[in-house]
Amino acid sequence: MSKLWFLPCIVMIAYTSVSYGQTNTNSNDKPPTQAEIQDMMKSVQQNMQELSPEDKKMMDSLGIKMPSGQNVPNQYDYASQNTTQQQINAIAGIETIPVKDAARIAKLPKTILTDAQLLVFLQNVNKAVSGKISPESKKIADDAYASVKNKSKETVFLANAANGLWINGEPEAAIDLMSRVVMENTADPDNLNNYASFLTMNGGGQLALPVLLNLNKKYPGNSTILNNIGQAWFGLGDLNKSEKYLDSAIFISAGHSEANYTKCIIEEAKGNKTAAVECILKSIKTAYSEEKISKLEKLGGKLKQGDISWNLPKPADALGLDKMLAGRPGFYFTKSQREALYPKWIEYIKGCQPLFQKYMPSTNESDILASQTKMMNNARSGKIPNSNFIMDKALRLLNIVISDENDFQSRMDKKSDGLNELIMDASTKLGNEVTEINARWEKAFQDEIAAHPPTGSSEAEQSAKMDEIHARIMQSACQESKPMVDMFLETYNRKIYDLNVESISRMKYFTNEIVYYLRYSSPTEEDYQKSKNLYQSVFLAYIAGNAPFCKPVDFQPTCIACNDIVIESGKCEGAPEDDENPFAVLPDFDIIHCNSHIVLWTPVGKAHWDCNIETVEMDIGILKGKRTRNLLDGQTISASAELGIYKGIGSHELGPVKAELKAGGGGFIEWGPKGVTDFGLVAGIKAEVGAVDIINPYSGLDPGGYDVMTKPGEPSGVLVGAEARFGWNSGPSVQGQGIFSGLSIDSK
Repeated sequence: MSKLWFLPCIVMIAYTSVSYGQTNTNSNDKPPTQAEIQDMMKSVQQNMQELSPEDKKMMDSLGIKMPSGQNVPNQYDYASQNTTQQQINAIAGIETIPVKDAARIAKLPKTILTDAQLLVFLQNVNKAVSGKISPESKKIADDAYASVKNKSKETVFLANAANGLWINGEPEAAIDLMSRVVMENTADPDNLNNYASFLTMNGGGQLALPVLLNLNKKYPGNSTILNNIGQAWFGLGDLNKSEKYLDSAIFISAGHSEANYTKCIIEEAKGNKTAAVECILKSIKTAYSEEKISKLEKLGGKLKQGDISWNLPKPADALGLDKMLAGRPGFYFTKSQREALYPKWIEYIKGCQPLFQKYMPSTNESDILASQTKMMNNARSGKIPNSNFIMDKALRLLNIVISDENDFQSRMDKKSDGLNELIMDASTKLGNEVTEINARWEKAFQDEIAAHPPTGSSEAEQSAKMDEIHARIMQSACQESKPMVDMFLETYNRKIYDLNVESISRMKYFTNEIVYYLRYSSPTEEDYQKSKNLYQSVFLAYIAGNAPFCKPVDFQPTCIACNDIVIESGKCEGAPEDDENPFAVLPDFDIIHCNSHIVLWTPVGKAHWDCNIETVEMDIGILKGKRTRNLLDGQTISASAELGIYKGIGSHELGPVKAELKAGGGGFIEWGPKGVTDFGLVAGIKAEVGAVDIINPYSGLDPGGYDVMTKPGEPSGVLVGAEARFGWNSGPSVQGQGIFSGLSIDSK
């Protein structure tokens, strides 16, 4: 069990002497008493000896120097002198904009380095960086180097091994390996950019800037380089310079994920919340992460449909609802139309019953809604087992759709407010009028019979003549009441029809969306089936007219006597004959198969996302078969890699892979503290790169090869990568200084 629970003690001890600078404080907060401080120190002293190597490594990554045993009694003074506000905030999970670091900035080269000067600078950087890499990470990098070199001498594969280590949670090993890559081929702009990006993301902006400025001179207008320069300046606390470069990156690539993220933080610091919300929404639209969502919520923003991009193929009518609606009868607006369509409604409703019986028995709405609420809350707190970016993203989209559905229902309630009362009053009035008309014409019939009794040779003949006279006279009643019935149907069925069209259209959309995202967000098949059955039953209720105002007026609960009224008004001459063909049983819902298949392959292992199940398989030395998440806490909170295919997309003459190249075919990976947070492909890669063996030239390393194109309706979408070009974009560093923040290099 980790002992890092005692870190708040250090924070509390430091509280009384460390200013809270840029964070908000509560004026009512009281500093701890001396007795409380003594208790904290005792707790720290008791647990210091039990710190695991992983805990110590985490503390070191935050830049916190732990005291020796002899100094523990002086913990209060030690914490006051050695714990910075940013470190305190990092432990507490509070964002802090880096303070301008004049000392590190002053040591930067005064001019852009030449290639010869850059080579010397990189040699010095690598030596300094090597001293910060743990022995375990060095071993991983050594294993990766040996494995890749045994199969190919090309540095592109070695570089992608480093990229794979970073993606799969071994950033120190990735940095160590990439430092060797750049020395083997200092002319490759991708490798130089990515190395600089890795350094920045671990607090080494001062080490990255000379490399990036050299690249910027060679490749002006490259959004990846411009972003990374902006992020390096941000890490050094020079927000003016940072914003200048970030704005340039956004000008070139409007939706740039990381540039917009950091721009959001800068705008927030200026007090421009509206601009900050706009920036973070652009970043979320391009690439999703829970950290960005948290930032949006902190700013008071709200997600709406379209703010999150779903990067897997999604059918427009996933459940096949159109075929269920195809035979739904139309509305009628006259008595004559009713006599033709009313029986069809009866048969259509009967056709829905078998599906109700199939899906309703397993549906308990309150239990399912409680389960969904728990699932969403657990997702936010990270309690869902095997949660990954596909599940997180689908759950967030599901939440948006359900919220939209609730808003829609509220709007429909307002639109229909008072309509039931109107129908009740109007139908009561119509019933009285029809009754009065029928009574009057019935009296006319009785008067005629009294004045002219029917004659005939038999009682049956006389009765038949009486029926003929009655029908003739009551036709007059029918014709008199018909305009009233027509007016009633026209008035209220027109109102209901408009509500019905909107309700059915939107419920078709909501049902398809909700059940689709449930397929990807449900932690178990049982959870999915229960929730799916609930929403399918709700849809059946709408199309069968059990929901308010989804079938004609004479089916409405407040018009309970309407059918009798219409029947009493008679069947006028010229009315259509009844349709004797019953409506068929409705076709069933289509099954949504969760068969998306993504594989991200690098020379050090594979990450699979099959439906919403993530599997990571490492294939390097001590990591073989191990799922690893040895992420460095306290540095960057976001990063992204733009992807292109080495032989088909872009050119090294244009510099590092950049976001704007995706229009020609490419992809991206969004990365955060918990690993991959989003992934997407742009169709067209296959046409650019040709056969699979171009992507995977190491025959045998990746058995079978993979396709790299996603087509609607096809189950797989895969991006692989021996020759995939990576262009890393750093994100904001707001939770600590990083392990390289204390390094300085003489560039002379």
